[in-house]
Formats: sequence, structure tokens, C-alpha cells
Amino acid sequence: MVLGAVGALALGCTASSRQGALLTLRQLRWAAWGVLASVLAAFITLEFAFYTNDFSMAYVAQHAHSRLPVAYRLAAAWGGHEGSLLLWALLLAGWMALVAWRGCAGCVGSAGCDGVDMAGKDAAMLLARTVGVLAWLVFALVALILYGSNPFVPLPAPVSEGMDLHPLLQDPLLAWHPPLLYLGYAGLAVPFAVAIAVLRSAQPGTAWADGMRPWVLWAWAWLTLGIATGSQWAYAELGWGGWWFWDPVENASLVPWLLGTALLHSLLVTRSAGKGARWTVLLAIAAFATTLLGTFLVRSGVLMSVHAFAMDPGRGMALLVVLTLVVGGALGLYGLGAGRLPPDGVLPWRSREAVLLALVLLLCVAAGTVLLGTLYPMVLDALGVGRISVGPPYFERVMAPLMALVVVLMVPGAVMQPGTQTPTPWNWRWPALGAALSWGCLWAGGATPVVAGVMTLAVWVVATPMVHAWKSRRWTLGTGAQLAHAGVVVSMVGMTMSGTYGEEHDVRMRAGDALPMGGGVLRFVQWERHSGPNYRGYAADFVWEEPGRAPVALRSERRGYGYEGAASIVTEASIDRNGMRDVVVALREQVDAGQAWVLRVAYQPFVAWIWLGCWMMAAGSVWGTWRTVHAGDKP
Repeated sequence: MVLGAVGALALGCTASSRQGALLTLRQLRWAAWGVLASVLAAFITLEFAFYTNDFSMAYVAQHAHSRLPVAYRLAAAWGGHEGSLLLWALLLAGWMALVAWRGCAGCVGSAGCDGVDMAGKDAAMLLARTVGVLAWLVFALVALILYGSNPFVPLPAPVSEGMDLHPLLQDPLLAWHPPLLYLGYAGLAVPFAVAIAVLRSAQPGTAWADGMRPWVLWAWAWLTLGIATGSQWAYAELGWGGWWFWDPVENASLVPWLLGTALLHSLLVTRSAGKGARWTVLLAIAAFATTLLGTFLVRSGVLMSVHAFAMDPGRGMALLVVLTLVVGGALGLYGLGAGRLPPDGVLPWRSREAVLLALVLLLCVAAGTVLLGTLYPMVLDALGVGRISVGPPYFERVMAPLMALVVVLMVPGAVMQPGTQTPTPWNWRWPALGAALSWGCLWAGGATPVVAGVMTLAVWVVATPMVHAWKSRRWTLGTGAQLAHAGVVVSMVGMTMSGTYGEEHDVRMRAGDALPMGGGVLRFVQWERHSGPNYRGYAADFVWEEPGRAPVALRSERRGYGYEGAASIVTEASIDRNGMRDVVVALREQVDAGQAWVLRVAYQPFVAWIWLGCWMMAAGSVWGTWRTVHAGDKP
């Protein structure tokens, strides 16, 4: 760890200096890969300690147990504050090494990436400074770990057994959620580093936008999957039947995602028209800054959440210092260097670029709305003014119209050509007619106005690019942007249908009872005592019956973890999925002298579409990256 900190510091000082361009590309790569190797060695050491149950280390003793399954034992390495910071440092070092190896800032996909032709001294300096900024960020994270979050601190007296991983974290989705989320967080550091390097350039221009876009696409894809897996975990593991609760920690990951989405669309304007460079640089700074803010909120103890990692004010203060230095320094540099960026100028209001900038503005307003609703109660509490609660009603009522406008603008932004006015009227007529017919059919069929409106938007978003491609003979239906936009529509349909037609019930049932729900019947068959490799508890069997389908067996558990003292009690919900609906059953507590159970049951139509849409968005982002790098696609 110390070697990694020293290496990152040396690389940061050298690469970000005026002499940074004197480093050959080979030297830059070897230095970056050396820092990565040092941090990777530390992470492998920590994983080995968990694998071998080395309870002489305090962090291992706090988060592992000899009976913990091996897969969860390895995932426990990032199950606490110290290990998760080390994972973040590792992924950030990995991104830095990839940038040094692959190149950035205008040389992605060109000969310059192999060191043959770096497109001049300016491009070489831009690349060196980008790597230098990333090296400074790696140093800051490693220094934080060494200062007060070291996972390798030994116990004064070794213990024979550990305290076990938190039961809620013993889930396959939680094993994948933090690495995916941190890949997105760390990935957003790359456009941030490019933005800082651009601000330090004498004549930055806009060529750097070509190099920034693939890194933003990759980071956005990972962040999308990280948020999706976290939502799936909360839906399945917490057993409350919902997929998003507007928890402050959930919001802390949503804000960078919204700003990252805005950054992607702002980059299109900068690449195609040379406009909006100042917006793009500011969004790159803001997206990464909010990842640091989210880290501070989760780890400082300023909020209570099932997702929070730590409650140590000392660590929170250290994180606040890093947040202040990074964000304050970046904004100060923006104030000094933004004037050297190309001016925005005036865009025709009917042009594609104007539509994209309107979409960017809406996304920024949405991010600000979520951030305000998350921070405002904390600020009031800190000032001693009083405590208020900002819950789902606020977010849903404000975000719904904003995101509906975003979806409406997705269509012209996708089918209009750079620098052109609106497409021919014929290209709009058939999609508009199809959307109108959809609205009429749904309304006549008894759909609510919200459902009818969302399905109309879905037809609009999907049909317009298809008609435009057929009419113009430009068969680009397989582009990443259209796949990602289709994913947005799929998720939107899932959210609307589950929110409108979903059922949730808290009921008391005995063995033999039946509950009608969602056009079917849930029957309580029996319950029994049940034990696993590291838990004991109860299991209950149910049968779900619905017309036209074979009966489905469901088994929900109430588990008690812990080997000394009071056990941690968690519910393992049972979910039957068929792609069109979910049936969720979760045991709550025994009542009536053990003869009955309180259950949480839910019927959620189309809820799986929410996460299917997220995977489509991520796949579209990856496809867009491949086409940008290998096919040289322009906006």
C-alpha cells in the first residue's frame, strides 16, 4: 500500500507537471501499471486473508466467519468501509493504467494510441496530464486508506472466530453490486481528469471530446449496472416488494448517473458543432464530484441507511477534506481556464444541437432536484432548524414530468442529423399516428391516463427511428444510442405498470389459508424450522395458482445469523418470475402463539422490465463505445 501511494504521488507530480510530455508513452504506461500492480498486490493479500480466515486482522475478524461460504467470504473483502475503499482505489488505478495504455484526449482509436503518431506535442501533454490527475486521485484514496481506513491493522490479541458478514450482504447481487458501482464511480474520474487537463491547456479546442466519449460510455454502462443490481438486491433481499425507495444512499448513486447521462449528450454537441465545450467540461467535473459527495454521505455517518458503510466522524472529516480539495480545486481551475475554451455561440432553436442541449438542461434539473431533496433535510438538521422528511411523494411528483420531457426529446435528438433542422414531415407523420392510435386504444380499454401516456411515449420512441431509417435508407437500428433509448422505454414501461397495477399486502395467514391476489391465489401450505451452513430459522412453503398455468411452489425463510449473543434476523423473500409479473412472498414474524405468520406479499406486473431495460442501456453504451473506437462513428 505504501509503495502504491509513493508511486502514485511520483507519477502525479511528474505527469501533471510542465515536463510531463517529456515522459515517453512507454514510461507513462510502465509507471501507471506499476502503481496498479502495487494496489492489486494489496487487494490480493486482503482476499487471501479472508480466504484463509486470518482472524488476526481486525477487518477480517469483523466481516468473516469460518462457516461463511467461500464465495461470500471473498466478497466480504469489500463488505466494509476499509475494503470497499481499497476496491475503489484498485479500480481507479485500473482505469489509470487503461488510459495510459489506450490513450485518450483525441487519440482514441488512432495511431497515437500505439505511440506511432501522438498528433503532436499538445496531445502528448494532454495525455500525460490526464494520467497525472488520475495518479493524484489514486494517491488521495490510498492516503485515506493508510490514514484511518487500513484493512490490514492487526488485532492486539488474535481471536479464534470472526463476527461474520452482515446477513443482508450475504446475497449474490450484493457480491456484484459494489464492484459494478465502483467501476462506474472510478470510471467517471477519467472524463474528470481529461477536463482538468483541458483546462490547463493553452489552446484546448474541442478535439478532446472525441477521446472523452468512449470513457464516459464505459463508466456510464458500469454505473447503470451497479444501480440496477443494487435495486434488484433491495427488491429481493429486503422483501418489501418495491424496487426504489428514494433512500439517500440510492439517490447518491442516481445523481452521478443523471449527470453522466447529461455529459454524454453534451459531448455530442461538442463533437458535432464545436459548441457547449464549457458545459461539457463543467458536467465532467460535476459528475465525478457527486461520486465523491455520495461517498462522503455513505461513509461519514451523517445519514442512517441500510446501505451506509460507516458511522465514523473522523473518517467522514478526512473524506470531506478530500472532497473539498478536489472539487474546490477543479472549480477554481474551471474559473481560470474556462475562458480559453471555444465560446458556445448561438444555435438555431430547431437544430439537433439545440434539442440535445435542452435535454442536457432537463437532466441537470433532475439531478439538482434529487440532490436538493436528499441534502435539504440534512442541512436543516445540521443547522438545528428542525427535522423534516422528504420522501417518495416529492421525488415522484417532481421527477415524473421531468423525465417524461426527457423521453420526448430523445426522439428528435436521435433521428435528426448534426447541424440540420427537423426531419421531413413524412418521417414524423406515421410515428405520431401510431402514438395517437395507441393512446386511443389504451384509453378505450380502461387504462389510466398515466399508463396510456407512457405507452404512447414508448410507441413514439421506438417507431420514429424505425420509420426514419426506412425512409432515409440509413439502416442504423443497431446503433448503441437506439438500443440504450429502447432500454429507457422498457424500464419506463416496467416502472409505470408495476407502480399502477402492482399490489402489496401485509397479511396474517395460517397454514391452509388462501389469499386472492393479482388474478391468482396464494396458498399457505406449511412452515417448519430450517437451518443452513451459518444460520438457523424458519421456512414456509406456499403455492401460487393462476388460470392457465401450472401451480408454482414458493419457499420464504426467516433466518437468524450469529453464533454468540443475539442473532441478526433477516428475511429471504421468495419470488416467482415469468417476465410479465413477479409474485413476492416474505415472512415477517410469528404471531398467535406461533400458529400464524405475518407476511408481506406483492404482485408486481412487468417489474422485471425495469432491470431488463437497464441491461439494454448498458449494452447500448458498450456497443456505442465499440463503434466509436473501431468504426470511427461520428455523432
